[in-house]
Amino acid sequence: MNNYFELISDDLFDGIAVIDNNRRITHWNRSAEEITGYKSKQVLNKHCFTDMLEYIDEDGLKLCKDYCPLLATIKEGKKLEKSVYLRHKDGYRIPILLRMLPLRDEEKEIIGAVEIFRYDSGSKLDNTEEKDYSNIIERKKNLLKEEINKKVELVNEFGISAGIIVIEVINLFNIVANYSSILSNELLKAIANTLKNNLAFIDTSIHYTEGRFIILIDDIYQGDLEVIANKVEFLVNNTDIKLSSSQRIEAEISVISYLIKDDDNYDFIKDSLKI
Repeated sequence: MNNYFELISDDLFDGIAVIDNNRRITHWNRSAEEITGYKSKQVLNKHCFTDMLEYIDEDGLKLCKDYCPLLATIKEGKKLEKSVYLRHKDGYRIPILLRMLPLRDEEKEIIGAVEIFRYDSGSKLDNTEEKDYSNIIERKKNLLKEEINKKVELVNEFGISAGIIVIEVINLFNIVANYSSILSNELLKAIANTLKNNLAFIDTSIHYTEGRFIILIDDIYQGDLEVIANKVEFLVNNTDIKLSSSQRIEAEISVISYLIKDDDNYDFIKDSLKI
């Protein structure tokens, strides 16, 4: 790879990865470092199908090994575009738009491929302004009560709908027992970042007990609430901080509640959330 190309690619906003016919990474630009958390020295000369980025699609298929779309680019010269979720170095999932282009030599022979990827805001159900989630782990029960009270007042005053989703990491205590509380905290931070990067439409996301996240959503249809809950469960279960091949996150939705005007659901919500 010549120096001129490297200089240009390092000034691009998109992540750029150059991969040879053996699927070995030969170039990794600065934006790729920023998006993934991996420095070029950590990925260069490594195969792209290792479990480093572990692309998955909406159906949960792990693309890098059994369903690698890059093979069609390298073997057949196909130009492809696909929305996937990559795993950041810190374990959380990021939605990206991935483009794959064949790389040819002067004889028009394919000598590899170029992956171009960017943060995919289109994969979010809404592109509202991203809020500050820096304290997502530290918010407590009192704030949760306050936020739910606000939602109920908003629903009753303006007649809009709202939704509440609760997801729990049901094997958190096993993770603590097998590893450490420090590692479990890293896991919870990774889940918080997964929510941050994939659910831009949410009004508030709060973690208030070990392994339990509550997501509050404004102005949503009941059918969409279930779609969002399924997406949350899928993404949290695919958050990974490299525990081990046998130890994975097990998370499930424990509460899905829909709020409408003059509904009596509030007491049920308080009982369900134990607040």
